[in-house]
Amino acid sequence: MEILSRITIYINEMTNIGSIKAQCRWITKTVTTKPPIYIPHEEFSWHCDLSAPEPCYVVLILQYDTILKFQKFDADYAQDNISIHLSFFPCAWNESDDVRISLYQNIDVAGGGIDWFVVSDNLKKNPIQLVKTLVNNRTTIGFNQMVTLAIINIDFAIRAKCFLVSKSDTEKTHRRWRMKERVLESLEYRYAFLEKGRLTGKLDIRD
Repeated sequence: MEILSRITIYINEMTNIGSIKAQCRWITKTVTTKPPIYIPHEEFSWHCDLSAPEPCYVVLILQYDTILKFQKFDADYAQDNISIHLSFFPCAWNESDDVRISLYQNIDVAGGGIDWFVVSDNLKKNPIQLVKTLVNNRTTIGFNQMVTLAIINIDFAIRAKCFLVSKSDTEKTHRRWRMKERVLESLEYRYAFLEKGRLTGKLDIRD
């Protein structure tokens, strides 16, 4: 059980990602756990809201070394306004340093994402000091490119990424989407999640 007592917006910045605009900010909230002994602590989340000129699909990615975890929605959820959250949730504040890293896409009727569990006292207490956000007002990219949103630096690096795909560059099969062959041929690397309709999974990019 958690009780929200305070919400603070830390950072607000505008970014141009090619023709895609982004508004990004850190948000922290004070929560309490284990009633009736209420011990307050803060949880942190970085929000990245994207505004695209046309409907697109988003692939969310967490990467450690060559291992990628990915998540995408089915073909009914192409959007031109996209909300991505990178959040850090202590699993048991007083009992461990375990932290759940969550990369999540929020949409009108649903939401979903991917998690990575790590052990880090510093990340539990203040991820802002350990997370380097890379979407800023100097970023210029477009559709059909891998975008590194942030790098989480603990004893190793976990990268939070997304891949934005224009709906017009995809084809629909059984409510799932995949990129058209002509578009795949133009990419530097043909990721399996772009070639196939699979919505979630893990892959090693060395394969």
